[in-house]
Amino acid sequence: MRHSDAAVCGLFYNLMRIISISMSSAAQEFEQEVLLNKENEYYLKWNFVDDYIDLHLSAKTSGWLGFGFSPNGGMDQSDVLFAFVDNHTGQANVTDRFITVSQPASVQLQLDKQQDWTLLSANRNATHLAVRVRRKLDTCDSMDRPITQDTMRVIFSLGRDQPVDYLHPAMHFFRGSRSLILLDKSLAVRKMGAAISPPIVKNWNVLVDAVIIPEGVTSMYHCELALIPEFQKKYQLVKTVPKIDDGNIDLVHHMMMYLCDDSITDSFGPKKFTCMTQNTSDPNLLPGIQLITHCATILSAWAVGGSDVNFPEEAGLPIGPELNGRFVYIEMHYNNPFGKRRMDSSGMNFQLTDKLRKYDVGIMTLGSSSFEDTMIIPPGAISFRQFGVCSDSCTRDLLPADGVSAFKIILHSHLLGRKLRVRHIRNNTELPVLSEDNHYDFNYQEARGINPVRKLEQGDQLIFQCEYSNNAPGNTAVFGGMATSDEMCFGVLYYYPKTNLSSCQSSYAVDTAVNFLAIPDAIQTLQALRAQQQRNAIGTDPTAPNGTIAYTEMDRYTEIMALHPVIRRALANFSWTPEKIQTLQNAYDTSDGFATCKITGANLTGPRFAPQSVLHFTPLAVDSGAQCSSGLGTNGQSNSTADAKIISNATKQKPNGVSSIHTIYTSICGLCHVR
Repeated sequence: MRHSDAAVCGLFYNLMRIISISMSSAAQEFEQEVLLNKENEYYLKWNFVDDYIDLHLSAKTSGWLGFGFSPNGGMDQSDVLFAFVDNHTGQANVTDRFITVSQPASVQLQLDKQQDWTLLSANRNATHLAVRVRRKLDTCDSMDRPITQDTMRVIFSLGRDQPVDYLHPAMHFFRGSRSLILLDKSLAVRKMGAAISPPIVKNWNVLVDAVIIPEGVTSMYHCELALIPEFQKKYQLVKTVPKIDDGNIDLVHHMMMYLCDDSITDSFGPKKFTCMTQNTSDPNLLPGIQLITHCATILSAWAVGGSDVNFPEEAGLPIGPELNGRFVYIEMHYNNPFGKRRMDSSGMNFQLTDKLRKYDVGIMTLGSSSFEDTMIIPPGAISFRQFGVCSDSCTRDLLPADGVSAFKIILHSHLLGRKLRVRHIRNNTELPVLSEDNHYDFNYQEARGINPVRKLEQGDQLIFQCEYSNNAPGNTAVFGGMATSDEMCFGVLYYYPKTNLSSCQSSYAVDTAVNFLAIPDAIQTLQALRAQQQRNAIGTDPTAPNGTIAYTEMDRYTEIMALHPVIRRALANFSWTPEKIQTLQNAYDTSDGFATCKITGANLTGPRFAPQSVLHFTPLAVDSGAQCSSGLGTNGQSNSTADAKIISNATKQKPNGVSSIHTIYTSICGLCHVR
């Protein structure tokens, strides 16, 4: 019920008698739940239906609680609700507020002119306070933050005592923040009031063995082989649970696990080593390349902030006797910014069932494989784009005739990443976005659902698009690479039924950076390398026409290693201007690229490359009839995905502003196939 209050100049607030409900029964009604703070037993539970979200907030306090949505995890410009139960009247009070912070000691908790939270119920006992509230996802209120499918920064606080003046309550005794995805049914922990608990018959832990991160090392990749236990029959992996050592949640940045083929035996050495080095003299470089080649089937992926992954009821990842005697290849990335000596034995818990589901799950990587100097994020760039393409030739040749169904994805970049998006192209027509996050948080990389499940067909293209902001002081460009201080534009896609396709990515042509910098040494070095490649091509195939290069991944790697010191020296004192930043952006938007299709279980042969139909990076057109000036529709999606109009690329030629893609097919034995 709403009441007018002259003390606040006619503004409204929610006021109602307590409707006593037990916390346990309330919890069963909510599909999603997270413990915001263990010490204060602060729980958030929620459901969302159509245009509304219901929240159940409970915490250990006899005073008040606050909860809201922040632009960055801080208090300033945050949209919050403020709730308490009056000691004397027994009445519950929930108000819609907006926080402004002019300086650290000056925090204004303003009442919204438009009160948008509806109080459904409340309960308070001697130790705890609980409230249940409802709100529209997008209220069209300038003092409210729309609740979307993007990562939301939520803030929460508690006060010890009842407010004497609810307009100006005493300062909190506890405050926290964290990132959450609120509008994703795949992250539910309950369904129809019952906990989601698949019929697990076997648990399999894959952990690294007491890895030492030496003092002074701030970023390290560790690779390790773990022997797969004996399986007497087929199982399916239906749930993965990260097992991060106590005290190391700040250390383990991400982990990838792969199934190796039977060429990796117990005689392979070493079993544990520092990997992902770009130092050509490092003795661990060759073992790493061998494992990447022969361990191509993804078993699991996890990144910082991620939680358990439940597979859909109709699918599970196959695990069976064919794996006996084989190894899991573990790739761990440690982010250790303070350079302290650390030890870690983290990994994954795999939960298996013998109640086999209809489909076997496959996992593939998407995005850019430019983990080096061909990827440059210039200083001063506020919204700089990079792309990685899963080409139509990869999907045409390697997806089944009936296609596959994508149901989950991890979007990944590093510290500069702001917006990540996977665009879906079919027959030169852009479909609604497959997945996106317009508020990406490096410290919260949850595996998000694709709702509803999306069909990917032969000939489809997926454009993985990343936007970065490199506005830190100084004049330093950031390159693609493996370290946290480098950048990536990368994703992991879960789908069914399983195919042999394990990676569908692309990398920029080396020429892109060289031509932009226009450095004589770099141009001459690249010309000399290309001339040698041409001689090699003619030596292998005397009929090869002049100008034809049998270009391989190793050729590209050789070019990058040769040009690395030249590019780094050139950019060390490069004078960046807005015009040069835009020129580089244009170069990436129109750059040639090379798409790599990595597969398992087949030996494909043929020429190395073939030009593929061009892609024009045209922004997705949307319906202009949004209901709110905030630019978000009431379904909680940003207008880049809501009510999308299908648009068509008008040309198959290569005019200015389009990019051509060449394709490499790579099998686990290292052979390449080119169309």
